[in-house]
Amino acid sequence: MTYQVNLRGFEGHKIEVQQRGVFSGHKLLIDGQPAPKGPKRGQMTMRRNDGAEVLVVWKPAVLGLDVPQLQVGDETIKLVQALQWYE
Repeated sequence: MTYQVNLRGFEGHKIEVQQRGVFSGHKLLIDGQPAPKGPKRGQMTMRRNDGAEVLVVWKPAVLGLDVPQLQVGDETIKLVQALQWYE
């Protein structure tokens, strides 16, 4: 399953998050290609339309079993809403 992500500064690019597989983790795809690796482990870099590079990090969910949040620069993107107490 893939999730479409709309990010400010990345208009015109198709940004998707591919759900984890049995033997692989979540993947961030930019125009169908995996995001370039960042300077440290678990980090990725993306280039905005104005040419600035932005650091992207996975922010794990509560138990680490569901879809994580995406930290893009200073902005946190929730890919799915958390379940409420009555659900």
